[in-house]
Amino acid sequence: MAIGNDGTTPPPVPPPTTSVPPPPPGHEPTAETTKLPVWSFIFGLASFIQCLPLIGGVVAIVTGAMGRKRAKELNQPTGLATAGIVLGILGLLISLVVTIILISTGFAIFGAAVNQTTAAKELKPAEAAAQAYGAANGSYSGLSIEALAAFGFTPGSDVVMTAVPIDGGSAFCIESATRAQPGDVIHGPPLPGEATINIDVNEVSVRYALGGCPPASG
Repeated sequence: MAIGNDGTTPPPVPPPTTSVPPPPPGHEPTAETTKLPVWSFIFGLASFIQCLPLIGGVVAIVTGAMGRKRAKELNQPTGLATAGIVLGILGLLISLVVTIILISTGFAIFGAAVNQTTAAKELKPAEAAAQAYGAANGSYSGLSIEALAAFGFTPGSDVVMTAVPIDGGSAFCIESATRAQPGDVIHGPPLPGEATINIDVNEVSVRYALGGCPPASG
């Protein structure tokens, strides 16, 4: 212990203190946090689920925007909020594209069904006339749509039809399509192994085959 020149003991010198400067304005430590970025990310992922594309995408974008703002105020990372916004936008875009495809496909299927029904209404009386032709001639050889006029059938102006003999004239095939959609062709009677559909004609379900008739023979 040091003794002064006057014989007295000097008081102890306190240890030096280090002062910590206060944090700059806007960066004060806080225990408050926000969960909005997490919710944004969760709903962004949910926007890719089939049953929640629209709701999930909208919620992800809204909570993401709010979460980014709040996270900046609390000096928290904004990565999850940004990811949620991006996922939400992607989910909405994918949902929009899928909706457009489904709507256009639905219209196409509906239009094909209407055209096939119109074509089928002409097939039923045409088949009856063809059977009368075969009974009168003993064969279906030489069968044509024009030949059916003598047996009471003339196709309507809104359809395109072709009648041909097959199997050496022992059977026949008649195809029909609307002029509006000539590619939606059906024919009857169906041949074994052909893809068929049931069409309601005058409240009666009739089975017809898809596509055109085989080449004429007979």
